[in-house]
Amino acid sequence: MKKLIFKKFISDVLIFFITSILIMGLIVWTLQAVNYFDFVSEDGHGLKVYFAYTFLNFPKIIHRLLPFVFFISLFFTIVKYENNDELNIFWINGISKFRFVNIMIIFSVILMCFQIWLGSYLSPLSQLKARNLIKNSNVDFFYQSHKRR
Repeated sequence: MKKLIFKKFISDVLIFFITSILIMGLIVWTLQAVNYFDFVSEDGHGLKVYFAYTFLNFPKIIHRLLPFVFFISLFFTIVKYENNDELNIFWINGISKFRFVNIMIIFSVILMCFQIWLGSYLSPLSQLKARNLIKNSNVDFFYQSHKRR
């Protein structure tokens, strides 16, 4: 019974966390994509390079937002459980507050390890690919517009 209660709690936190991180990430990604539109308008790169470059910046955005969104999702879920008196189910079933905090700490450490991996491996790798993409791309915007005439 205790495992089911913790599975429910962790699944509620994860659902809210994943939804929030994707929504916040897409908002920040869209704002940054507008700032990167200079690659097309001023530097003369094609739209394919622009979209690939902005897509490769998404892991960096997620890496930066992850701790903030995790805190918000954990806080929101605990407040929701408290308002619905669902935390009383934990205490009635014999789950101590110490055990509850330990499970949250273990869950946080697992997420912290994921963020460390994201920040030390995936994000720098995608940033390197994005920089190489810009460095190796041709300035083909002006060539295509001149070619059409």
